[in-house]
Amino acid sequence: TYAYTIGIVLNGGYNALKGFSEQYPHFCCEENQYALYYNQTDFNWDAQILTGIEKRLHLSSASSILITYQSDFTEDGELYLVPAPSGKLDVPFTLYASKEIHEGRCIKLDFQWLQSQRFITTETSCGAITPGEYLLAWIGRSDNTSPVIRNVKVKEDHV
Repeated sequence: TYAYTIGIVLNGGYNALKGFSEQYPHFCCEENQYALYYNQTDFNWDAQILTGIEKRLHLSSASSILITYQSDFTEDGELYLVPAPSGKLDVPFTLYASKEIHEGRCIKLDFQWLQSQRFITTETSCGAITPGEYLLAWIGRSDNTSPVIRNVKVKEDHV
């Protein structure tokens, strides 16, 4: 369903979810109910995999990001909002986001992976942002955390 709406950057190279999951068979497969699994079997120790949504998101200070996941360890996470460029891009959104994150032109949200034996959902506020279009990206690490992400949603509170 989401094969072309999720982009991955690993070691500077870009892949759409479909090609990436064919190359790394445990990352997104039937066995884990097609969750995104940042595992050591596929990636060895402590690979950092940037994952992004390949579409512009309309966000405001009332928005929040809901992530349903489980994690083997508690540690600070990396969850980013990158201001979307005006106009059309010549590269995939996630590759653009990777460059913007690397150059510090992004908003790092307050996010933490929490150790959990079952899937939990955390809510991360976008309270300090200026309303506009953003690209959403996060880092999954194949370290002790090895998160398994089942769902990512944007929630908009209307006051």
